[in-house]
Amino acid sequence: MVVLLCLGAAVYAFWPAPPAQQALTIGGDFELRHETGAMVRTAEAFAGQPMLVYFGYTFCPDVCPTTLLDMVVASEMTTVDVSFVFVSVDPARDGPEELSAYTDLFTQALHGFTGSAATLEAVKEQWAIYSARHETEEFSEYLVDHTTLIFLTDRNHQVVEVFKNGTKPEIIAEAINESTIGRPSSISITMMKDVKGACVTAAKKPAMPMAINAGSANWLSTLRVS
Repeated sequence: MVVLLCLGAAVYAFWPAPPAQQALTIGGDFELRHETGAMVRTAEAFAGQPMLVYFGYTFCPDVCPTTLLDMVVASEMTTVDVSFVFVSVDPARDGPEELSAYTDLFTQALHGFTGSAATLEAVKEQWAIYSARHETEEFSEYLVDHTTLIFLTDRNHQVVEVFKNGTKPEIIAEAINESTIGRPSSISITMMKDVKGACVTAAKKPAMPMAINAGSANWLSTLRVS
């Protein structure tokens, strides 16, 4: 028995350690149809610039307009050359013309993007975005439940900071300034299988601050936000 125990201990001691859990990186460049009607690659259009990115839709009755206004105010508090990006999660209604008219209500510096349903799904997965059509008798048009986070990227367009809906513009502006001086990312992301549930902007509920994709694929288990 003693021999077997010693042998087992020796095998355990030299057994390879399990591979470390790989962090999940969100964000990155994409190619979608710009509000001008042209296909635009963010890697080329915003090369070397941080991006402030929000996913929403033009029919959004409350959270999208207020969040975009916060982004505009934040942009006025920083001298950093940051690109402001609005990606529609409602391609059926948000074409280039609709996006252009909508983004111009906030600032000429806000770039609207749309695309086919399949293309947008790929981008949403890349950015950890949840959205789902929501039918309601309270409105004549359908609404869309969706992630309500603002994403700040570095100059390589990887997410380094995430802001809850309702974050004060001065906090966003400060993070933009710090992102250009090599401040370590405050985002903590790990992978986990079969994460369920989501906190999203819902048609009949107050906007909730953050979201995790509700799909059954490998996704996020933790996401620390500012």
